[in-house]
Amino acid sequence: MCGILGCVSGRVDGALFDRALGELEHRGPFDRGQAEAGLLRLGMTRLPMSSRDDYPLPPRVDGWLASYNGEIYRGAVGGLPAEVGLLIDALREGGDFPDGMYAFALLEPSGARLHLGRDALGIKPLYYWHDPDRGEFAFASELPALLRLLGPRKLDRASVADVAATGAVLGYRTMFEGIRLLPPGTLLSLDMREPRRAPRLSPLRTAAAEREEALDEALASSVAQCSHTFRDVGLLLSGGIDSNLLNSYLPDGAAKFHVEVADSGDHPGQQRALHVCQVAGGDFWALARRAVRNFSAPTRMSSILMYQELAELVRRHGYYCVLLGEGADELFWGYPRHLAMAESGFELTPRQLAAQYFGDFSARAAWLAPELEAAALARVDEATGEMCADGLDEAVWRFDLHYSLEPLLRRADHLLMSQTIEARLPFLHGGVPARARGLGRARLEGLRQKAPLQELIRRRLPSYPIEKKRHFRLPFSQWPGVVDEMRGFLSNGLDALHGLGLARLSPDAVRSMAAGDAFTLTTLLLWRQAFAEHLQ
Repeated sequence: MCGILGCVSGRVDGALFDRALGELEHRGPFDRGQAEAGLLRLGMTRLPMSSRDDYPLPPRVDGWLASYNGEIYRGAVGGLPAEVGLLIDALREGGDFPDGMYAFALLEPSGARLHLGRDALGIKPLYYWHDPDRGEFAFASELPALLRLLGPRKLDRASVADVAATGAVLGYRTMFEGIRLLPPGTLLSLDMREPRRAPRLSPLRTAAAEREEALDEALASSVAQCSHTFRDVGLLLSGGIDSNLLNSYLPDGAAKFHVEVADSGDHPGQQRALHVCQVAGGDFWALARRAVRNFSAPTRMSSILMYQELAELVRRHGYYCVLLGEGADELFWGYPRHLAMAESGFELTPRQLAAQYFGDFSARAAWLAPELEAAALARVDEATGEMCADGLDEAVWRFDLHYSLEPLLRRADHLLMSQTIEARLPFLHGGVPARARGLGRARLEGLRQKAPLQELIRRRLPSYPIEKKRHFRLPFSQWPGVVDEMRGFLSNGLDALHGLGLARLSPDAVRSMAAGDAFTLTTLLLWRQAFAEHLQ
């Protein structure tokens, strides 16, 4: 696990680059280094997980200069150079990339092209920026490091509008003009001889599972692969099916970490080696400020506070690696929206499908200035049209990937890595994703969410009580005082919200605002405070 940083520019010296690399120290405090190749400066920090061996950073493998963040689970024997070598082989041969989680930068031995890539499901994040006028390019694992290189940037007001309307930024933009996230499963190639030319984006294909396995066997194999490290491995354990199923494959004494949210009713019951932290209404503001800063974006996901508290709990107990159940709900259709779609016979218009993910985005868009409202709704329609081009089932998968799973994985990465903790996700490796998608609508057999996982946990843990899914989020309905505080915070910041583009948001609307909407706009103002030094 590492942090990666790079730039193609004649204006960034070694001292500035090193300060920017220091912003990634929490991602790899055990070693760091930088190297130059023409106009490219490449850096890397390292948290060793697969091997204790030391390597020069960034590594050179077969003449390629590389910066690499992640883990490869099959075929990588020989530590960091071997893992980088597998990525190089896939790139050089135009073949499938290996199963794993990664973001990487690879410079060809000739220096002619620089390649960036992000794993197929977006487990590891990678941000990038390109200035075609200057022919400059930069990228990083996290926004603060990239902003340290680039200096203050303009606010992307379209992103503000997206957040206000949908709770998320659409199209892999960020809150800063010109800075983007590399989409999952994407390979970016920059011609170093003509850096003013726009980088080329192409699909990054991942190798299929080596053999067809039953779900039980595939998940057991994936848990074993994800647990392979010389470090102790823990588990983030909730009261739900996904993490309890993972727990059934682990040794009884494996450490487990749980966040107990006051008044939520979510508890995993008695467990050996269980460490518990608590989040109550009185913790809200301090946690929210830390979580928004580390997530680096406003969001509708109140679970960022719970992840922040979990990260700090895991770190207090000295762990650097935990397993997570993320991805099971998207792969096996575990959300209420999946059940609602099934009950409707999967007969939805594109806008109705978008509403399953974004809620009543049209009503929230009405808070925006008219031109921002129209543009935000057009972006939703454009994104939905693209998603629906190949039928509803494929549209559901694409929405799940881009507007549910990727933000959740980025949440886990940024919040856990803020405390130097690697997240590993057994549901997203081996033959598990392909097997889940191959089940089609049978995932909701008998109108049961995650029917295959329900059957599997009944076999493995017969006494496990299968209940209706409870969302992993703060219980605002039981925290009216916190909701009132958020509304007061927004009322005091109403001028700032108007200045950000929410020109038609009225005092009355704020006073009656739903808790989830109040949280989203609260994170917007907290983000603006946290990143003020980076805004022009």
